[in-house]
Amino acid sequence: LLKMVDKLVILLLIISIVTVVIAEECRHCNIEKLLSKYKAEHSIQILTNESSADLCQRKFVHNQLYCSSSKEANKIGIGTIWGSNLPNNFAISILLNRTFVVEFQMDDDCGGYIALADWVVTYDQIMALTKLRGCPLHGSKQIEPLLPCFQCHQDLNHTVNDRFIFMNPWYWQSVYNIYHPHNDGQLSASTRAIYNTLYSNPHSATAFEGAGILIEHALTFTKTLKNLVKSTIEPLRKKNSDFFSISMHLRHQDGGANLATSLDSNQYASYDSQFVKCFHEIRQRFAIHANSKKKCLLYVASDRPQSLLFVRNHSLVADCDVRAAPRATVSTAKEFNGEHGPWSGATSILDVYVLAHTDWFIGSRGSSYSLLINNLVMLNSVKKGRSDNPLYEVTMGAEGCKEVLPATASDNAYRNNPGICSSAKCAGK
Repeated sequence: LLKMVDKLVILLLIISIVTVVIAEECRHCNIEKLLSKYKAEHSIQILTNESSADLCQRKFVHNQLYCSSSKEANKIGIGTIWGSNLPNNFAISILLNRTFVVEFQMDDDCGGYIALADWVVTYDQIMALTKLRGCPLHGSKQIEPLLPCFQCHQDLNHTVNDRFIFMNPWYWQSVYNIYHPHNDGQLSASTRAIYNTLYSNPHSATAFEGAGILIEHALTFTKTLKNLVKSTIEPLRKKNSDFFSISMHLRHQDGGANLATSLDSNQYASYDSQFVKCFHEIRQRFAIHANSKKKCLLYVASDRPQSLLFVRNHSLVADCDVRAAPRATVSTAKEFNGEHGPWSGATSILDVYVLAHTDWFIGSRGSSYSLLINNLVMLNSVKKGRSDNPLYEVTMGAEGCKEVLPATASDNAYRNNPGICSSAKCAGK
């Protein structure tokens, strides 16, 4: 009888595992179907061949994309541009069934490392097409900054009559948070179904996975980039690898201190040491739950050369293979002036790609660049079949590290900020 019970328990366990696997495959299939349907209706190939009447009836969401933090007066980096603006604007395009238009300011800072997916409609393409068909879009007049209304009122309905909307910048997972069922974002039943498909992960990963999927469908890392970092990430590509990998992004957000600090000193040693301690905690946890004989790989990115040296030389990582994406040597303090440090252009794109492929990631709380990497690490983790959380973060001025969860506090504070909601267009709505 006991043997029969044991066999029944094993059978039920197998059935439950198979059920979970099938459900997860169906979930991913539904996301891919949603995005395939969207692209089949909104790709540049479709727009190019449709009638003037249909094209002139279309409505759009305009998204700016660039690689250098020097492109804007407020010095917004690629973390906000790629990790927040792009997935939020893409998500709104899908929810509103509008055509996603990207104005990509490609330049030397991109390094030839990143490109738009071939289905994406560019700003130049849509301006030329609508002019040719007799219904031109005048960006300077018809692009309407509706972010304050979205953030304060969470209502998609008032955008219906705006043909070409422009919403920058978004912060964090704004679309996920505003329209989450625990908030009061207003969605129709059909739009809610789309939202629930896109953000369908049953675990805390849902916001990060959803953003990662959208980034992956809109952007492509080029062969030039992949060839350049091939040897750096070779161990991460092997199945049943003998390595376990952790990455970290140390963000200091203090350009003045960067300039003033000599290369052989580190005034942020206390902060940087928290990352090493966090790495050690994760490593210890890994050794308990998996094969502790695996070799250690640590990938590091930072806005400060001193921090890379600090981590590499720390005793707690002495037996690890510490790596970084290829980068130019910084020999003097003057070479890394500015908030984003010396590697804010093409090198930061290499860092994103490399760090996104590791098993665990330790980010800097409050950094949009860390958020961007969170999105991609989580997406790759889910693809590997993991259901645990690979994301951790360190906060300046605080001890220890914490697991990263989709935060609503910062978004809600931003959304309810009276200063954000004071525009005349939103008044009284």
